[in-house]
Amino acid sequence: FPVTSQRQAALKMILLKSGQDRWIRTASLSSLGPETAEVMKQIATDSQADSAAVSMILPELADAVARSIQDDAGFEPLRSTVAALDREPQLQIRVLQSALNANRSLAAMTSWQELTAALITKARTRLADSSATAEQRAAAVRTLSLSSWSQEKDLLLSAIDDVQNPPLQLEALDTIV
Repeated sequence: FPVTSQRQAALKMILLKSGQDRWIRTASLSSLGPETAEVMKQIATDSQADSAAVSMILPELADAVARSIQDDAGFEPLRSTVAALDREPQLQIRVLQSALNANRSLAAMTSWQELTAALITKARTRLADSSATAEQRAAAVRTLSLSSWSQEKDLLLSAIDDVQNPPLQLEALDTIV
C-alpha cells in the first residue's frame, strides 16, 4: 500500500488502541515502513494517548527507527521523540536503550553524544536535589545507565547507601548490574 496520511493515521490509531496485543503490534509495526519515524513522533506528542500503550509502543518504534539511522542527519526523529518525553524520564531512557540495542553505531554519533550528555547532566543535578521526589531521583539514577561506570561510580554507590530510600537503592543496583 502506498504511504498516505490516512494509512499512517489508521496505523497510529491501531497501535494506540490495540498495541498492547503483541500480534496486532507486530502487524502494525511491520506495516509502517517509512512512516515509522513520523508515527513515533506523533505518539510521543499525543497528550490524549493511553500512557500504558505509549510506554509499550514507543520503545519498539524506537528500535525500528534506530535500525535505519546511519548518520547524524537521520537522528532527528529519535531526538524529537526523546524531547517530547521530557516529563517521562523513565520512558526516555527505555526509548534510548531500545534504540541503542538496535543500532550500536548510534553511540559514536555526535547527535547521540550531545543528547545523552544533556540528559546525564540533568540527571546528576536531579539526583543531588534533595527536594526531588523519590521517583524523580530513581529516574535520574536510571538515566546514568547511559553513561559509563567510571564516570558515575561515585553517584551510583552513594545511591545504594543505607541512608537512601529503598526504591532509589534498587534503581541504583539495577543500573549498576
